[in-house]
Amino acid sequence: MSELFQANEILKTAIRIEENGIRFYSEAAAATHNSAVKEMFESLAEQEKRHLHDFTALQKEVASQEARESYPGEQEEYLRMLANLHVFTDTEQFNQVMSRAGNELEVITFAQGVEKDSILFYLEMLDFIPESNRSMVQKLISQEREHVRRLGGLKLDLIRQKKK
Repeated sequence: MSELFQANEILKTAIRIEENGIRFYSEAAAATHNSAVKEMFESLAEQEKRHLHDFTALQKEVASQEARESYPGEQEEYLRMLANLHVFTDTEQFNQVMSRAGNELEVITFAQGVEKDSILFYLEMLDFIPESNRSMVQKLISQEREHVRRLGGLKLDLIRQKKK
């Protein structure tokens, strides 16, 4: 089972995650009145767009790889389920957070959570893909960690400002 999930299937899910990230950060940027938060969210939306472009290009490179499945669509179904449960896809939770978008700390905390979920998703996938594709997944993990770090810095700045 260790080679059940190939890079192509992971990239399909990564593409979906990035599309949802673009939507989240774009809507969050439009909803906030804090210029620093707006700038961060716009920047993260742009980074998600670049990731989407990169992952789409990489997917074309690995599209020829075949994966073993018990039934057609098994891998895609499993990965879609994981992404739906964990990463930028809970529409109800998203709408609840967006309804309180004026509370930047809450939106940033939510964003950090979904970024961490994406890291966990990619870490899980490392065990299911061939060694030859693991460096690609490590790259995804590094990019998501950078998002968490940037969001954490912004959150600390906002907390410090509120204490003044």
